[in-house]
Amino acid sequence: MARPKKVLEQKAAKAPAKAPKKGPKPKVSSDIIVRERPLYEQFTRIGGEIGPRDVSWIIREADAGRPARLVDLFNEGRQKDGHLQSTCSTREGAVGLCELRFLIPDALGKSTEETDLCRRVMEDFQNWPTLIEHLTGSFITGHSTAVLDWKKTDDGLLLPFRARPIPQRNFFFREEDGKLMYSNDDADFVGTDLLAKHPGRVIQVQRRINGDVPVREGLIRCLVWAALFRNWALKDWLALGEIGWKPWRIGKYAKGSDQEDINGLISLLERIGSSGVGVIPDNMEVNVEWPKFNRASSSGDHGDFFTTVGREVSKVVLGTTSSIEESKQGDRAATVTRDQLRVDIRKRDAVILSSFLREHIFNYVVSINLGQDRIVPVPWFQADDSKDMVTFSTAVKNMSDAGVRISQKWVRQEFGAKEPEDGEEVIGNNAKALGARDDEEIPTVLAKPAGGDGGDGGDHPEVGQSPSSK
Repeated sequence: MARPKKVLEQKAAKAPAKAPKKGPKPKVSSDIIVRERPLYEQFTRIGGEIGPRDVSWIIREADAGRPARLVDLFNEGRQKDGHLQSTCSTREGAVGLCELRFLIPDALGKSTEETDLCRRVMEDFQNWPTLIEHLTGSFITGHSTAVLDWKKTDDGLLLPFRARPIPQRNFFFREEDGKLMYSNDDADFVGTDLLAKHPGRVIQVQRRINGDVPVREGLIRCLVWAALFRNWALKDWLALGEIGWKPWRIGKYAKGSDQEDINGLISLLERIGSSGVGVIPDNMEVNVEWPKFNRASSSGDHGDFFTTVGREVSKVVLGTTSSIEESKQGDRAATVTRDQLRVDIRKRDAVILSSFLREHIFNYVVSINLGQDRIVPVPWFQADDSKDMVTFSTAVKNMSDAGVRISQKWVRQEFGAKEPEDGEEVIGNNAKALGARDDEEIPTVLAKPAGGDGGDGGDHPEVGQSPSSK
């Protein structure tokens, strides 16, 4: 049975991992200048009466290296546009839902002291999912940064246990060289290179999204324009609805009426529109007419434009539109095929994030606690879609019935199942492969092994892809 090759994962697992350079043990900075800001410094309100000219000035300010107001404008868009929030949240959380493994090229498929230590950091971390989502969100502004807090454990290890994400608005790009700098307050025009000044205390992701210079990286400009055009279209659509859906209230006054009577008639028409009740003198007349040729009941141009811009947001963030709204045309197979584009984006996000986690977190964890001569494991997110277990198990059974010898270890790896320990109850009736005696009575479903080789059942040749490279 031909199995698809996991090319990226094989490269990550088989590539020689560079051990840290010899020398004094790296130290984790004890103090860091990132401070907790009061509420009035955490954001600025841009407001709803903003126009295209104002947006252009904010983007020009960001292009000059000060993106704080652009970040605030984008976050306001997420507060008002449900589609923008949904698409961005979907991509931010995609990598965090993938299983994280730790691979060492020299010990494929085996648990080592290095992999156990890295796995312990992940499992004991207080807000690991929050850290992964924050770092994955670097596709918006092109960068994401978090402060790492360390502590000494009861068994004498120094491990990171918590992350404090830093909002993207607190960073600017230095004018002379475009370097990403942290601004301690709004009056700080010098800035601090957190990654260089506080090694081991900061994880920072800077990535290529659209291929522009670092100050213009990320999807934020594209998403801000899309969100604002949707907001303007909805505002104009509602204004049209005020005219198209409500009846016209027309008042007539007698010739010779003074201005006071006319103003009173106008107030009367407004009260009738809100409450439906009004009293008029005998020298005035009120008529109610419904608009003719009413197109406001259908979506019209406003609805088409609103939907079209929403699809563009889905394309730029997720790479597809079928994941949010099912297409009215085309069959299910076409929808599934288009949705595969999201898998490619998720893989890219996972590969990039893995490299930064290894460099900024696990490199220090291994070097400080085990020594600089140890190889740092490669964190690897299993970003592929899960297999069809029924189809796979049927294929394995058919091959086994045909006499093909298949490694039990490989089959367990494909299913993600651990090898049973000695004395552990197992499912299945092939107890001899688990080390059972010939004279031992074996139940049909559960069998208790009496010891053995852990389930490999002999030196069977490996069939298919190497399990440890997955």
